[in-house]
Amino acid sequence: MRILFLVSRDWTHPASAGGDIQASEWARFLSMKGHSVTYVCSRYRGCETEESIDGVHIVRLGPTWLFSLKAWNYYLRHCRGKVDLVYEDPIGGSKVPLFGPLYIKEPMIAVWHQRNSLVFSYQFAPPIAWVLSQLEKALAVLHRNTTIHTPSTDSAKDIQSLGFRKENIRVIPISIREEWLNIKVDDKVREPLVIWLGKIRRYKCPHHVILAMKQVCQEYPQAKLIIAGKQEDSKYEIELRHLAQKIGIQENVIIRTNLTETEKRDLLLRAKILVLPSPIEGFGIVVLEANACGTPVIASSGVPKDAVQHLNNGLRYPFSDIPVLSRDILQVLKDDELYRQLCSNSLTFVHQFAWNNVGVRFEDMVKQMATQQKSVLKS
Repeated sequence: MRILFLVSRDWTHPASAGGDIQASEWARFLSMKGHSVTYVCSRYRGCETEESIDGVHIVRLGPTWLFSLKAWNYYLRHCRGKVDLVYEDPIGGSKVPLFGPLYIKEPMIAVWHQRNSLVFSYQFAPPIAWVLSQLEKALAVLHRNTTIHTPSTDSAKDIQSLGFRKENIRVIPISIREEWLNIKVDDKVREPLVIWLGKIRRYKCPHHVILAMKQVCQEYPQAKLIIAGKQEDSKYEIELRHLAQKIGIQENVIIRTNLTETEKRDLLLRAKILVLPSPIEGFGIVVLEANACGTPVIASSGVPKDAVQHLNNGLRYPFSDIPVLSRDILQVLKDDELYRQLCSNSLTFVHQFAWNNVGVRFEDMVKQMATQQKSVLKS
């Protein structure tokens, strides 16, 4: 099969996020299985305009804010009538959404990681958040006849409120590479360390973890919090530092940015807890990365239950309930038996998301959708 990916960033992009990375993983898996894969995305400073990595033909077109227009032009000139299926990320990471159904004639799969109204409300001023929410609804209407891929059953239920047809929604979780599943875990090197990991953005709410750490540090002074991730909002990062200073725990809070993959893995192997406090997540690749290192996750109610199951691979708490988050962090730090149980469960839980296993499910969906939608288009 000939498959075209339209995604704002590839996995080498310095600003790539979870959705970009997972789309890249799908592309690399399909290429490994012998399919012809073209991955069209935006450029970044110092990149090659075109190159082949892991068998994927990567085409980088202009800056992110121009990507939608460039992708449309590239498709019309090079791909129309020459591919079997198009995989589109309509709004992930782009300054301007893709409007694939307006011009793509081949069978399509569009990914919707989660309903984004909550993301917009936390990230932007109210007028902008309202406009973006209306735009998402309009995009959902545009994609009403498109097969929609989403990573969790919670997301599948949630995005139906945008008007997607239930029968068009397909749930396939994210995956994790096998090398993560072969890490040697040594609990003897664990520290009383809590980490938050991701792109440092306001809607991800790492400030909730700082607030929770005030009570934690009062009862467990040796506890430390490391906020680690890719830089995006320097103003918000300054606010995080000021917050830690304001509540008197600046010595217990460290912010580290732009870690290498090795540094990230080492940090997860040292930590006792990962906290994911977001109001909403499509899934959360950091959950699987933490679990692969034997690190349990304390997740808000905004994180899908597919990703974090209470008292299995972590604990769950009501979003923004800071006292309960503090209590849960202290419980894992202090209760060695609970920690060992969660650690053991995490190492078992993560294996169901192995790259090869989940990749086969994605390939099956691609084949099925291409065949079914071609039949519809012909009829």
